[in-house]
Amino acid sequence: MSREPQIKGFAIRGLLKFVKESSYAGGIPSLLEKLPIDAQPFFRERILSSLWYPYAAFSALARTIESEMGAGDVALLEDIGRLSGRQDLGGIFRFITAILTVERVVNRSPAFWNRYCDSGELEVVESGQGRFTVRLKDFPKIDRAHCHMITGWIRGLGEGTGVKNFESRKVRCVHSGDSWCEYQGTWS
Repeated sequence: MSREPQIKGFAIRGLLKFVKESSYAGGIPSLLEKLPIDAQPFFRERILSSLWYPYAAFSALARTIESEMGAGDVALLEDIGRLSGRQDLGGIFRFITAILTVERVVNRSPAFWNRYCDSGELEVVESGQGRFTVRLKDFPKIDRAHCHMITGWIRGLGEGTGVKNFESRKVRCVHSGDSWCEYQGTWS
């Protein structure tokens, strides 16, 4: 029997912060009531940034935000990811701001993943002038909502470096039958 994936509390807290700062009627308590019953117990206690939590609780929260606040539009998830990426450059990953180029951020991205999630491996497939590709392997249980958030997160990191016309997109996905999820970033 395989172990269930875990995610750091700061990823969950980022989602809760988004809800808190939004105009969602009833705020966080109202949204948490909409969670599937099996996910609700994890949110009865304060979520601590440094602790590991069940990935299923994070996924349930992301899907509930998508359905309740975005009416099922994945663009909201990408926006949340984008905001998180920009915040990460000024927060938990501020140590890299002294060497802030897209190439350096991309080449250090595998270490970023391991700070968020204890499953899967992020690898740099290609990194060059104005383009990169990263691959998330060995995480077949990644939630579809999380895939969209990663696309936005990559964009937020790229934009946070100050490059012009940064774009990111998912080009492969386990939910489309691929063996891994793959993301590309381009800029000018």
